[in-house]
Amino acid sequence: MKIIKNDEAVSPVIGVILMVAITVILAAVIAAFVFGMAGTTTTTKTVGMTVTANQTTPYAFKVVFTGGADLSSVDALIINYDNVAHDLDDAETDLAGDDAAVEVVAGPISTIDNKVALTSGYRFATGNQLNVQFTDTGDLVSGHKITLIGVFADGSQQILLDKTL
Repeated sequence: MKIIKNDEAVSPVIGVILMVAITVILAAVIAAFVFGMAGTTTTTKTVGMTVTANQTTPYAFKVVFTGGADLSSVDALIINYDNVAHDLDDAETDLAGDDAAVEVVAGPISTIDNKVALTSGYRFATGNQLNVQFTDTGDLVSGHKITLIGVFADGSQQILLDKTL
């Protein structure tokens, strides 16, 4: 008795299954882009900075911008002390009623509530320095949590630095 073995149909069946699977995957990817499911991801901004306690003024600290791809798109900086936002004022004006003074070694600034921003035409850049002195905490900044939140040109906000001095 002669047994006939026919393996010719195996390759075409596997080929058809693979083609259908590829078509389904491509259709799903295209549908995701068409219906906007892939466009909802956000990207992390990159801004480098350091924060150090001021050795001569124990109620103050210094922020130095060290670079980053998104540094030039920072419109403002929110400064929190122990997770509390404080009203800020620039160091050139009277501090009565304000919680903290901010001096920027970079150009003219504007302070609105708890935000620090450079005035029109100026952008934060590598090497810029902020000197922040709190007037209402009554504590040394050493041992306290400083959080810096960047407000970007596209309207997004992101924590840039969260450090206990």
